[in-house]
Amino acid sequence: MENCPAPEEDFGSWLKHQKSGWRKIRRDLKSEKKLIGQRGVNVDSKVGSKGHLGMNRALNNFIRSTDDTVLNSRWHIMQIEETYEPGELKVWALTEQGNMFNVKLNVAKLIYINSKVASAGMAEFKKVQKTLPRNRKSHMLYEWESPEAAFIEKYNNIKQQHLLNENVEGIYETKMPAKFRALIELGCIV
Repeated sequence: MENCPAPEEDFGSWLKHQKSGWRKIRRDLKSEKKLIGQRGVNVDSKVGSKGHLGMNRALNNFIRSTDDTVLNSRWHIMQIEETYEPGELKVWALTEQGNMFNVKLNVAKLIYINSKVASAGMAEFKKVQKTLPRNRKSHMLYEWESPEAAFIEKYNNIKQQHLLNENVEGIYETKMPAKFRALIELGCIV
């Protein structure tokens, strides 16, 4: 503290000097809150149970550095965990700066139906060109993408309508787990 008198010698001057420092800290915090509010991050006006001003500044700096780290660096996928929700995974990633974080990832279910004839009843399906397993011939290949929960609900209906149909050669990737699809799509570095 520059030019700050000792409190034992001149308490009034010391207190005046301290108050000016406190006002500066308060102004800085208000300007930081405005800046964070403009960026869309919601920070509560209460600083903490004991009112530590440094905690608020540290939180603001942490949010800013985390945003920059997440948006501007490569992620190394360390682990993918399944959750209790179908199609929802927890991905643990490590950034180039050494920060580790987790992200919730929703993986859609993709199935393919290989029909021998063009079908008008496939409104939800998109016609695609893919190579089928074991060099099977691709006649009219349709892709259906949906959330895992919707697939679980509709699977028996799809199976009855299409697998038992004599014009359908096969249904593919019905048993592919969400974790495997995430590995195929993401790889190990994002």
